[in-house]
Amino acid sequence: MEIYLKSRDFRNWRSVKNGPHIPMKLNDKNELVSKPEDEWDEEDFRKLTIDNKALNILLVALDKTEYNLVRRCTSAHEVRKLLILTHEGTEQVKNAKLALLNRDYELFKMQPNESIKNLYNRMLDITNGLLGLEESKELKTMEIEELLGSLMTHEVKLNKKSAKLMETKPQEERRKDIALKSTHKEEVSSEEELEEEDYVIFAKRF
Repeated sequence: MEIYLKSRDFRNWRSVKNGPHIPMKLNDKNELVSKPEDEWDEEDFRKLTIDNKALNILLVALDKTEYNLVRRCTSAHEVRKLLILTHEGTEQVKNAKLALLNRDYELFKMQPNESIKNLYNRMLDITNGLLGLEESKELKTMEIEELLGSLMTHEVKLNKKSAKLMETKPQEERRKDIALKSTHKEEVSSEEELEEEDYVIFAKRF
């Protein structure tokens, strides 16, 4: 929504973020007071029009349930604050969500037989959640995309290694090694798990 508002008019987003324009003037005592409507000038009307356009953009984008929730709001800024409170909760709720996401992040590891793509998607779910709640964390999209490339390269290397082991072993020797196959697979699996753990640690640095 932020991008859409900015694309229509950057001032629309400023209205949503900072609040509506309130026409003001100095009275006889040199105090700043609200202007009566009949004293509004062209600049006041221009800014108020921007505020109302921003409010209209938000309202038409909402479904019936959310519209009923914010219908009494008189500015786009009020709508935004109420929607944030509704969907993200109070500071206490945000802190609880942040603690859960941090826990998921610290305990993040590759699951058995999990593909690199699925691992990457799970990491994105966690990091995007953290970014939404804690802007101070320096988790950059470009770095995460670079991470995906590294992990996919790692997956290709593992697949090639397994294929090469099968191709280089003579057929007769393979038959003799049937009894040791289970042990060998466990050793290879352990080695791969260690490499995967290294990449998970690398991923968590992002």
